[in-house]
Amino acid sequence: MSSLSSSRGEAGAPPDVSSGERAARDAALACAAALAVALGVGRFAFTPLLPLMLAGGELDIRHGGWLASANYAGYFVGAMTCARIAVDPARMVRYGLAATVALTLAMGIASPFWVWALVRFVGGAVSAWTFVFASQWGLRRVAEHGALAWGGVIYTGPGGGIVVTGLIGSALAGQRAALGWIGFAAASAVLSAVVWRAFGTTAREPVRDAGGGRSRDGAEHAGGGAGTAADAGASGRAEAGRAIGLAGATDATDATDATDATDATDATDATDATDATDATDATDATDATDATNATNATNATNATNATNATNATNATNATNATNATNATNATNATNATNATNATNATNATNATNATNATNATNAATAISAKNFTSANIAGPREVVAASTGSTPNASPAAARRDAFWLVLLYGLPGFGYIITATFLPVIARAALPARSPWPDLFWPMFGAALIVGALLGARLPSRWDNRLLLAVCCAVQAVGVALGIVWPTAPGFALGSALVGLPFTAITLFAMREARRLRGERAAGLMGYATASYGVGQIVGPLAAAPLAAHAGSFSPALWLASAVLAVGAAGFTAVALRAAKDGSGDA
Repeated sequence: MSSLSSSRGEAGAPPDVSSGERAARDAALACAAALAVALGVGRFAFTPLLPLMLAGGELDIRHGGWLASANYAGYFVGAMTCARIAVDPARMVRYGLAATVALTLAMGIASPFWVWALVRFVGGAVSAWTFVFASQWGLRRVAEHGALAWGGVIYTGPGGGIVVTGLIGSALAGQRAALGWIGFAAASAVLSAVVWRAFGTTAREPVRDAGGGRSRDGAEHAGGGAGTAADAGASGRAEAGRAIGLAGATDATDATDATDATDATDATDATDATDATDATDATDATDATDATNATNATNATNATNATNATNATNATNATNATNATNATNATNATNATNATNATNATNATNATNATNATNATNAATAISAKNFTSANIAGPREVVAASTGSTPNASPAAARRDAFWLVLLYGLPGFGYIITATFLPVIARAALPARSPWPDLFWPMFGAALIVGALLGARLPSRWDNRLLLAVCCAVQAVGVALGIVWPTAPGFALGSALVGLPFTAITLFAMREARRLRGERAAGLMGYATASYGVGQIVGPLAAAPLAAHAGSFSPALWLASAVLAVGAAGFTAVALRAAKDGSGDA
């Protein structure tokens, strides 16, 4: 898979649309496979195997709830610690795939409960890290190749993993759960091997620094921002892809903007910036003639910058002295040489250099750098977080009020869906006839609905009110959960599974898009708080459901509680939207 820079390597060459489309497709499919392993197996394989663990006497329902909550707690911690991980995204995905295989295998080999709890906790953290960095890498790739439509495919991965593990779990009925864990580990290893090479390249090729070495891309240093992709599960692919793609979108300017950036002499500076002879010619670098050379004589940088003309580093470093990218690129601002070269960093002439002063790209670098940083920090927080704009679209008072309600209400769907998502096969087995073939198939139905929701959610018009969309999602899930109680038949569970799975991804998309509406480029903090709220709901759900089920001998009380919580969430988001509309702050 070639990078954007390589696809533009030949000046004047027309873009290879089909090649870019293929590269975007390959990146999206690789990320979908990675998320199928990290989430479909690492996070959700426990659901279809829980009935086998209960039947084999390895667990009771209470301990099953604890294991589920341990995994969700690990996922929460992993998502919240992504900001501190300064690792190349592609490399981090590889680590995550390898760790998921090892941890899944450990579940099939180990037996003490405390070991299982530890493995599930660590597995949850690994799932979050892999999700965040795979999302960052994948969205960046599809943006670079101008094929943002493929971004939605990335988030079909978890659903695909759920479908496959659910079907395998159904086929293992009557077997020991250990066989399932080991089988899932083997399948994950095979799928990881298939996509391993795809993550051998960074999301953007590193650029040469002045000394001929390589300087890492800003995204690599960002390391994924502050990940609360906790359940971005999902999505905001369109805007995240757009934001992450800013560097790629302005790459042509950074690469060829010499004409726009400088004077008439700079109009020919593309040659001066890319000419290998000019870049390495010792004579051109140190010769007195070069100091009076017609081009250098009229070049604002070389003609007026005495320090730049005589400075040992700048005199011999043609790239650092004349390279337009090195002069204007935000990455170049943090380039190891540029960052440590005291002369270049503090040179007053260089600071007021005509090129620096008049270069449109350099003048707009602050915006580009800000957006680029935001893409690598806010994006990984909920790298799936979509946005309708980069600036807040609400009054300060209304934004504060709506932000409070977003954080509070967003935790309710986290609690509401997770009980069904954790115990669905167990609930169905208890409600349907003993020899019914259906109980183990409802979980794959949930995964299939998740795939559909991932593809549809990102295609809904971004102008629609996010709060009302969140209300609809909560209402749909509330109905889906309740169907398992009021219509405990195969059709009832099938429809309920679909209704709970369909909005699973969209809920995160709309919540993160709302955070961006309220805070604009400063939305990362709000995204983090909202995702923390959702994560707490996920952790508390199984802890509350398991004792209720054990005490009542049925999951009905827990499901009624979950459905009621989702209904409260729907009512709350609706009330916030209506109040905002009444106050005139409801424009999304």
